[in-house]
Amino acid sequence: MYLDANFRSLRISGTTAEGGPVIAGLFRALAEDRELETGDISAAIAETFPLSFTMREEINRIRDWAKGRARSADAPAEGAA
Repeated sequence: MYLDANFRSLRISGTTAEGGPVIAGLFRALAEDRELETGDISAAIAETFPLSFTMREEINRIRDWAKGRARSADAPAEGAA
């Protein structure tokens, strides 16, 4: 699907992809007093900046803090086979 390709190309996923562009597109259409169209969502995707970009420093700070204090979600538990 066209929109799926846009999400992947911009590295948009999770909550950012679930509602943000759809809601932004809906507001765009409502402001112009018309029905929501695919182009509205596509335009909103193009204007979306993922949290992984806008909050990069904060994410890295939390990752640094977690090193040695928390177990990685993808690491096997100790003693697991």
